[in-house]
Amino acid sequence: MAGDFRDLKVWQKARALAVDVYGVTRRSDILKDYVFCDQMRRAVLSIVSNIAEGNDRSGGVDSARFFGMAKGSCAELHAQAILAHDVGYLDDKDLAAIEQQCSEIARMLSGLMKARRAHP
Repeated sequence: MAGDFRDLKVWQKARALAVDVYGVTRRSDILKDYVFCDQMRRAVLSIVSNIAEGNDRSGGVDSARFFGMAKGSCAELHAQAILAHDVGYLDDKDLAAIEQQCSEIARMLSGLMKARRAHP
């Protein structure tokens, strides 16, 4: 095992993002739009889960692949947040918070992918 994923700063930030997304989707009209709400929640769960799985992989390239999936899910969540804002489900503050967190997590994942690929 590569180490406890809970020790990774990027996992901690992804976990905080998941809590925020669940909170936002619980208190907005998006909750009535089951498919949209479910998809946003699935995307954020994918980020957290793929970081944990990537950290547990033994090979650097294999780990990087899971971190890449997590990064892709960040992009997915970001796109969904923009659309949720466009249709009135998220306010400016909620959108800005999700965008900032997705951007930071994606940057951290890029660094982690590069480091893992360098040390197979």
